[in-house]
Amino acid sequence: MYLKNLELKNKTALVTGAGKGIGKACAIALAEAGADLILVSRTQKDLSTVQKKIRKLKRKCTSVICDVSDYDEVKRLFSQIKKL
Repeated sequence: MYLKNLELKNKTALVTGAGKGIGKACAIALAEAGADLILVSRTQKDLSTVQKKIRKLKRKCTSVICDVSDYDEVKRLFSQIKKL
C-alpha cells in the first residue's frame, strides 16, 4: 500500500500497534512515502520484523515497547521520544 500522493521526506511518524495488522501496513506505507518511523507495540518480536522491512527501504526506524492502554507506559514512551 504505497501512498502515491503523499510526500513525507524529512518527516517522522509514530505508529502504535505497528507490529501487526493495520499498524504494520500503515508503518510500511508511511516508510514507502519517505517518512522515518517510531514503531510502538507491546512485543519486540513483532516490531523487529517490521523494523527490518522499513530499514530495507532506507528509512530510519526506532522501536519502542509500550502498552498504550497503560497511562504510565505512555508517559514513558513520550519521555523516550523526546530523547531521540
